Amino acid sequence: MYTILYVDDEEALLEIGSRFLERDGTMSVRTLESAREALLELESGRFDAVISDYMMPDMDGIEFLKSVRSRYPKLPFILFTGRGRETVVIEAINHGVDFYLQKGGDPSSQFAELAHKVRMAIERRRAEKALGHEILFNQAIFDSVPGILYLYDAEGRLVRWNRNHETVTGYSAEELAGRYVLDWFPDEHDKKVIQDGIETALRDGRASWQARIQTRSGERIPFFFTARRLEIEGKVYFTGIGVDITERQRAEEALHASEEKFRGISERSSDLIYVENAKGQITYVSPSVTRILGYTPDEVIGTQGDLFVAEEDRQKIRDGRISKQEGDTFENFIIHVRRKDGTLAELDLQAIPIVRNGAFLGLQVIGREVTGRRKAEQALRESEERFRAFTENSLDTIMLFDRELRHLYVNPIIIKGFGIPPSEYIGKTHREMGFPDHLVRLWEDSLREVFRTGRPGEVELQLPSGVWADWLLVPIHGQDGSVTQVLASARVITKKKLVEETLRRTNRQLNLLNAVTRHDILNQVTVIMANLDHAESEHPAPGMEKFYQVLRSAAELIRNQIEFTRVYEDIGSQEPRWQDVPALLARQPVPEGVTLVQDISYVEIFADPMLEKVFYNLIDNSARHGGNPVEVRVTGAEEPEGYRILFSDNGKGIPDKEKEKIFVRGFGKNTGLGLFLVREILSITGITIRETGVEGGGARFEILVPPGAYRFGERLT
Repeated sequence: MYTILYVDDEEALLEIGSRFLERDGTMSVRTLESAREALLELESGRFDAVISDYMMPDMDGIEFLKSVRSRYPKLPFILFTGRGRETVVIEAINHGVDFYLQKGGDPSSQFAELAHKVRMAIERRRAEKALGHEILFNQAIFDSVPGILYLYDAEGRLVRWNRNHETVTGYSAEELAGRYVLDWFPDEHDKKVIQDGIETALRDGRASWQARIQTRSGERIPFFFTARRLEIEGKVYFTGIGVDITERQRAEEALHASEEKFRGISERSSDLIYVENAKGQITYVSPSVTRILGYTPDEVIGTQGDLFVAEEDRQKIRDGRISKQEGDTFENFIIHVRRKDGTLAELDLQAIPIVRNGAFLGLQVIGREVTGRRKAEQALRESEERFRAFTENSLDTIMLFDRELRHLYVNPIIIKGFGIPPSEYIGKTHREMGFPDHLVRLWEDSLREVFRTGRPGEVELQLPSGVWADWLLVPIHGQDGSVTQVLASARVITKKKLVEETLRRTNRQLNLLNAVTRHDILNQVTVIMANLDHAESEHPAPGMEKFYQVLRSAAELIRNQIEFTRVYEDIGSQEPRWQDVPALLARQPVPEGVTLVQDISYVEIFADPMLEKVFYNLIDNSARHGGNPVEVRVTGAEEPEGYRILFSDNGKGIPDKEKEKIFVRGFGKNTGLGLFLVREILSITGITIRETGVEGGGARFEILVPPGAYRFGERLT
């Protein structure tokens, strides 16, 4: 929307005029009756155009126009007046009025014409502003181009140029305007080159050439020129850039001067050195060709440079030659060449283009035989790759130590086994890593023994985290036979240690359980036998039902004991394993009247496979003794002593005097074996349990899992 300032001393005319102008919704009109007020309004607001009457009391339209032009030279101004004198029109035009419109006639037509003039004035001013910006932008680009930039007409007269053109040639803008293109080149040969180039550009569309331009001071500078045909409004021009190639020519001349030195060096070089012309033919080859390929120089000169190259590498050579001809670069590359005796050799090639006066003349090629080196490098690379593949993927921890006992290499598995990334080890000793003194002494003594004796060693130790590791230390001998490094490989044996301890405890538990079961069975057998004896001796007649009932009860108790033995006969008989605690809890059958709430993140603990029975017994204990209903809550958290799992309920609780008795075999209202066996199952892998609740406030069982027997991670799904 256009914002218009409309000034007229006729209020009625302002009102009708603003209504007409705002009718189509494209203009917003601010009306004022005084030109002086209008000047103040222009200072405080932004307007797209001004409409002004001529005859006004305090300042007429011409004076108002002068003031506006002095302050806002680009603001569109339309004089809309009833005075039609020629002198007023001329004066308005002289002072920069955009349009002059005379009042009178049909109002609709009149104001429609006024709106049209306003739009024309605004759009014209905006177009002029945009054009000015475009001109400035184009000139900035024009002047930023490196080298000299030019535009000549078809007659060879300079039309436009960049500022660098003035700087390089030393001529002013006035002197450059219309300068004839051949005037820059006093040399007749250069004139001919320029004429031919321009004709080619005007005929074919583009061309390029080299010539020496003469500056105002008389200096002649070699330039590389381009030209491209251009048509503007039916007229033909050519435009292009000129680049100073002084440095390039000096480099080419220096290269030419060095050719004599090159020949002297190449004759004594152990590398294969040869020169190709632009067609790829060998024009020179060093005597070393006989040693490397078995040919004499005379047999090679005149042949194609790729004649001796193995078939699979010939395209590589041809592509490289083309790249050099076009001025591109490429890295050194290895090629296979066939010797005179048919065997293959490998050469590491480097090619240097030979250019003179801008023309490509050929290549200088240096080929170093790398057959033996490449084989050795390949063997070393394969050996290193095998070693790295082995160490990087090994499940064992692998370290390399120097004689100062500092880490030179540590493989990635270290972070899983010991929780420290490999980068933190490099360059440090175990002492500098902050390991406990007793471990550092054991470790350093073991390493020094290997360095001293040159014999492999072995050390078994437990880290502060509880992890056990079995280390094999292997000496690495230098060329002089001394031990320069020690390679240490470790296998985490925490599980093995836990299993060993578990086996010892399991045997004890099995023996204990067998004794318990045998004892109970014998007791019940004694009851049966005693009652049978009594029945037979004292009551051989009626009344046998009572004794038969006792017999049946004893038999039932025997059966229960045997069943109990069957259920728990596997305690410690299988190796402990890592078990998902939340998953085990989720599988537990919840007795009626019990609400189980578990708030424990993913953790695995290393325990007897009967861990599930432990959780069942703890939940069942709350169901039997906590009251009905009862809520059982399970939580877990890592602490300095290990990982603590809490089973707590809101039942009656356990009296202080019974807190340890409940774990004693035979104590309790039922079999007296539930919590006793819970503690025994957990103790197989060093896990402890105790009751820490408050009588009347609910039972609370704390299970403490020692370091090394728990781990965190994401559950696999």
